[in-house]
Amino acid sequence: WHTNGKVAFTKSMDGGYTWNAIPTVFQYNDHNFRVTDFFAASENVAYLATANQNSTGKNRLYKTIDGGNTWSLIKDFKTILTYVHFWDVNVGIVVCYPDMNGSEKIEIFKTIDGGVTWAPKGGALLTNSNPNQIPRYIKDDLGDSFWFGSSDGEMIKTNDKGTTWTVTQTPYTSSHFVYDSKTLGHFAIINSNTAYFTDYNTGKLYKT
Repeated sequence: WHTNGKVAFTKSMDGGYTWNAIPTVFQYNDHNFRVTDFFAASENVAYLATANQNSTGKNRLYKTIDGGNTWSLIKDFKTILTYVHFWDVNVGIVVCYPDMNGSEKIEIFKTIDGGVTWAPKGGALLTNSNPNQIPRYIKDDLGDSFWFGSSDGEMIKTNDKGTTWTVTQTPYTSSHFVYDSKTLGHFAIINSNTAYFTDYNTGKLYKT
């Protein structure tokens, strides 16, 4: 991404030995434009999350089916689109900020048809999650699992490709936050119950 609103891609089809530029780029003349996440589901199918383009689509999800040569808008979301993750070209999830106008919870949506339809999985369905917090910039996935940290130090996780979600409060009061003395750092999933994680400020290593 460049400050003049361009988004460019490079792509490898041999495990990273060689890389080629994808000639087509996005171009938005908006200094607030940014890419929030990107996920390649196969050599030809990928998903791109963007924010704040020309004050029209605030949080847009795009899809390519031809290796990045052309992109199609598949959905506008109401709030900031933080994570995009797919288990194959059709089954995936997005994680969004809550609607901060009330006591709302982090929004999660799942698709099983490549983004044509979306089923809500977050918001009020996250019964054990605190309202008015945001997904933070730490996450990991393994097999059918996808876990991420919240701004209150929660671990929000699915172990069945986004169908059901559970919330566990870690010993921390925030995640990935430099100004908090008790903040959850990066983590790695080992299986559906086990993970290693760090204290963001001290580097201490923990295991659950």
